[in-house]
Amino acid sequence: MVSGGSRMVNKSVVEGSRGMGGSGAATSHFQLVDKGVPVSVQVATQLIAAIESGQVQLGSRLPSETVLTERFGVSRASVREALASLQFAGYLESRRGSGTTVCSTIPFGTGKLHRLGLNRPKDVVDLFEARLALEPEAIREAASAPVPSALKKLVKLLEGMQLAVGRPELHARTDIGFHLALVRACPNPFLAQTSEALISRTEGQLWRTIRDQAWDQGELPRVWLGHHMVLVDAIERRNPEDAASGIRAHLVSVLANVATTAVLGPAERARITVLIDKHGPRVE
Repeated sequence: MVSGGSRMVNKSVVEGSRGMGGSGAATSHFQLVDKGVPVSVQVATQLIAAIESGQVQLGSRLPSETVLTERFGVSRASVREALASLQFAGYLESRRGSGTTVCSTIPFGTGKLHRLGLNRPKDVVDLFEARLALEPEAIREAASAPVPSALKKLVKLLEGMQLAVGRPELHARTDIGFHLALVRACPNPFLAQTSEALISRTEGQLWRTIRDQAWDQGELPRVWLGHHMVLVDAIERRNPEDAASGIRAHLVSVLANVATTAVLGPAERARITVLIDKHGPRVE
């Protein structure tokens, strides 16, 4: 058993598909626990290895938290944190009545590039101009009367981001899953679905280059984690104005990073300056 994250565990993590009644999960073992690395991170990395190697197959359902706790020999809190981090990264999905399933063998933001993605500076500015116009209204409505299931998922993804940020071994490359959950908390389906469509378009070769640089450096994801904490807090407090201003501040921060890192023409740079002036404090 692990207590404090310093001893070896050699337990079966997930049993074979026959033993799981056809869940498709294969056998894996918890390896040596590394001092100084949180147990939850080590649980997550072992699950990632099992998923990426095919030991745990796409679409398979993981054992319950209680069962994983026993098989890993760690606390339930550590298992819960590990699963939340993999939901944030994009490997797992949790649904009421269905448990936790493997929804992808790769993390968010690393798959095939979107055909209509952000490949030119103008595309990036156009999309963020649209998101700044629409998302604050969707989040305002979410804070007024959040969809309960979406809010619950949002809280879990925030917990996962707290573990994943600054941990490259957990393979988090984007917070798009959090943003999708955020707008799905909006009770107005037209606002929610239109916002979701815009967020889903935040992909493309140029965007991936900008985003990966930020996540590799690590500082901005920590700032963005703080923004997300403010957003979830505002929604939980049912404070629409704080929620709307929170998402504007976050999107302005992302846009300011574009201005700092991307090669922009005069027209796009001028448009970004106008958007930052309009929606938040200017970032020189």
